[in-house]
Amino acid sequence: AAQSPRAFGELVGSLALLPLAEVQTLFQTATATAAEPLANACRAEPGNAWQVFALLTPPLANANAAPAFDAVCDFLIAFGKALADDRYGSVVLTKYALPFLLPLLHSLTPAKAPRLLSLVYAFVPSTAAAHIDAIRALQEALDDQKAFVTLLPYLVTLEPAFEDDLFNLYIYYGVMALDLKESRLRAAAIGVLAVLADVRYNLILELLPKLGAIDDPWWEVQAQMARLCATLLRRMPADQSTGPLDLLAKALSSRCHATQILALSAAAPTLSSYPDLLPPFIDSLLSLPSDKRIPLLEAGPASAVEVAMAGGAAMEAATLPPVWPALEVATELMASARARKLDTLELPYAEVLTALVPAVSTASSPAGWAEWLKVNKDYLYVALCEEALCPGVSSFILALFKCVAQDALPT
Repeated sequence: AAQSPRAFGELVGSLALLPLAEVQTLFQTATATAAEPLANACRAEPGNAWQVFALLTPPLANANAAPAFDAVCDFLIAFGKALADDRYGSVVLTKYALPFLLPLLHSLTPAKAPRLLSLVYAFVPSTAAAHIDAIRALQEALDDQKAFVTLLPYLVTLEPAFEDDLFNLYIYYGVMALDLKESRLRAAAIGVLAVLADVRYNLILELLPKLGAIDDPWWEVQAQMARLCATLLRRMPADQSTGPLDLLAKALSSRCHATQILALSAAAPTLSSYPDLLPPFIDSLLSLPSDKRIPLLEAGPASAVEVAMAGGAAMEAATLPPVWPALEVATELMASARARKLDTLELPYAEVLTALVPAVSTASSPAGWAEWLKVNKDYLYVALCEEALCPGVSSFILALFKCVAQDALPT
């Protein structure tokens, strides 16, 4: 490309006519063989970087297929990293890259944000000071508060560590954006604070009065609030938990399915430490329709449910069984049935019981499950008479009998 820019330009101009696999192969080869020579050409003459972005930004804008977009990004990221450790990287970023990337950043679909922001960071060293400079250069180049705030939740997840100055910069942006009027911008601000809470929860705790005063029913605001509060609960002392508990319970009480899925996923790891969350957790789980609940009940440790957002992006919700306290969940599940004075269990209950099978099968101490069986045997056995409930409940009972062995006989 450095030796024959015209030929390279003609090739790039014809990318839309090439099969997707060939586009991927082309840029994978270029990433391995051409990124470093191209960086050397830009060191010799920085103006060459203008040609690079003039040629490759249009394919980025037009690459609707994710593999093609990623392939071009990978090439430019390799090019940027080859320049990042000397003074040329920041010059190329601010003088040549950002002017071409700005239209993309303004019109960016959320699904493409992480890759494009990784491209921005590729041109600078992976240090707090360099990232601060890159963030400020990005903010100045965008000159658009809304567009910048929208990018912050993606930027903050790219940070390998948070030194004081970098942390303070993000918390400043997050607090500032909480006061913006648009719901999606408030959601972005809370998403930034949720990441920061995992680093220094005590500073985020000081914002609880401000967070508690936010009265925004939009689903993503509530979902991000759930993530933030669950992170605080995992980090903070139990005697300071009242505010986050109330806000997380509020998110669980939503009947927007997207909010529920993300709030349930966030709350599940906290249930052992905060049993007061069990009633709203079970109520929320049971109120979901089966097609939304069953994916959340997958048992695999790497399982996740994607919740679609505007623009093709998605938020991931980890599934529940790998992290929830199974016996406590089972106890509250049956307490819910009794509180509702059900004559027999309903299908949502059977679905949750089925999801508890792996935990029962691997329980290290059967005494708790044996006591649970004695208390709840009537609901279990009556459910065997219901055709829709029998398969799930019988699989649970079989696992339970194997777990408690002879302690099942009195029932």
